[in-house]
Amino acid sequence: IGIGEASFYTANIIANKFSIITNLSHSHEALKNNLITWSTKKVISNTFLLNSNFSSINTQSLKLKVGRENIDNEIQKINNIVNRNTSIKLRLDGNQLLTIDAVKKFYDCFHKNIEYFEEPFKNFLDYKNLIYPIALDENVSSFLVSPIKFNIKALVIKPILFNGLSEVFNIIDNSPVPCVISSAYQGPIGLQILYNLASYQNKKNEIEHGLDTEKYFK
Repeated sequence: IGIGEASFYTANIIANKFSIITNLSHSHEALKNNLITWSTKKVISNTFLLNSNFSSINTQSLKLKVGRENIDNEIQKINNIVNRNTSIKLRLDGNQLLTIDAVKKFYDCFHKNIEYFEEPFKNFLDYKNLIYPIALDENVSSFLVSPIKFNIKALVIKPILFNGLSEVFNIIDNSPVPCVISSAYQGPIGLQILYNLASYQNKKNEIEHGLDTEKYFK
C-alpha cells in the first residue's frame, strides 16, 4: 500500500485503541473536531514569536518563543499580552538560549501566568534542584534515561523523533508528568495521528498540546 494509505491505516488502529470511532472517509477537520469534543480540554495551543499579531487568543495556554532579543523588550511584549488576557497561561520556550538569571526575571514578572519554561537550558544538569516550573523538549531522552530532581511540569513529545508509536505509548503511560504532544510540521494525515495521541494522553492527565501547525498548510 502507499504511504498515504499506510498513514490512514495506522491512524485508524490508534483510534480503535482509544475507543474513538473513526471513519477513514471523514475529513481531517471533522476528525479533529470529533477528538476535541471527545476530550474535555482542547488539544490545541498556539505558538507565537513575540513580534506576532495577538489580535485574537483562543486558547487557555500560549507558547511564546523567548530569548531572541533584549529581555526587557520581551518582558514588555509579554506584559502587553497578559494585560489583554490576565488569565492566559504562558509557556515560555527558551530553545536552550536562556540563563538562570533570565528565567528568574521572567518568573518574577509573570509568575501568576507562567505554566512552565520549555527547555530554557542546554545542559541537562543545569535543571537539577531548579525551583522554577520546567518542561523538557530536547532533553526528554536524557530525563527518561537518568531522571534528576527538579520542578518538572511536562514532557514535550515530538513522536516523529522516537522509535515508533509503541515507544510514545510507553512514555505517556509511564511518565510522572503529562506529555505535551507536539507536531513537527506534519501534514493533515500526520496530524490526525497526533490528535489521537493527544486525546490518549488526556485520558490520563488533561493538558493542552502543541498541534496548531495546520495553519502553515493553508
